[in-house]
Amino acid sequence: MTRRARRAGACGFTVLELMIAIVIVAMIYALAVPVFPRLVAGTRLKAVASELLHDLRAARGAAISQGRAIRLTLDADTGGGATGYAVEGDPRTLPWNCRLAVAPAPDALALLPPSLGADVALAFFPDGSATGATLRVSQGDRALRLTVDGLTGRTSLDE
Repeated sequence: MTRRARRAGACGFTVLELMIAIVIVAMIYALAVPVFPRLVAGTRLKAVASELLHDLRAARGAAISQGRAIRLTLDADTGGGATGYAVEGDPRTLPWNCRLAVAPAPDALALLPPSLGADVALAFFPDGSATGATLRVSQGDRALRLTVDGLTGRTSLDE
């Protein structure tokens, strides 16, 4: 047998090598597939929390630029948190079965003038301050917390 004939027969993979490669790919797939839905759920929850954070910052900016209080109200709580909220009457619905709960800072709602209404969960004032609150956005067993500082009105997403 010549060198050329041996080299031509040595090209490619054996059946055993192909079977081992297929088993390795199948094991990786079996490990990755159960984790994937959880990653997607986490990404969706982060997107909802980021959108709410954007709305809160926009409300604070509007309060400063318009020189009047801007309020955030929640939809009716059906158990487990509200399914939506409104900024100055402009409704927003939380997607993907997310829920929103607001825990006002102690004595924060006492700062609200009665003219704003009793259903207000949070308000931003013309000087940039706010009533202060902790907002919890949840989806199933996962949750993210947003904090609104009462003195400065600054909002942050705590992961």
